Amino acid sequence: FEVELVVDGQAVYPALEDFDPDVVIVDVFLPSRSGYEICHWIKTNPRLEATRVVLTAGMLEPLDENAAHSAGADAILRKPFEASEVVKTIRPLA
Repeated sequence: FEVELVVDGQAVYPALEDFDPDVVIVDVFLPSRSGYEICHWIKTNPRLEATRVVLTAGMLEPLDENAAHSAGADAILRKPFEASEVVKTIRPLA
């Protein structure tokens, strides 16, 4: 897998102008933008609409599964997770 790291919700948009990912893994709780917002933006962007989105959140953080579904998320991962769990989740999406 080729990985592009973005640590701020606002930086996602310019990064995706130069990077055409198969799968985006995004935390629900990011500075500047929520993972739900980013997921919805990806799914409604004609250039990126086929991109799969996996939302993540910590075990103690609230994750609204209805909001994730409404945003178009393809999968949800709860942290902490093993690397094998990440691969198992994204492999069928990539």
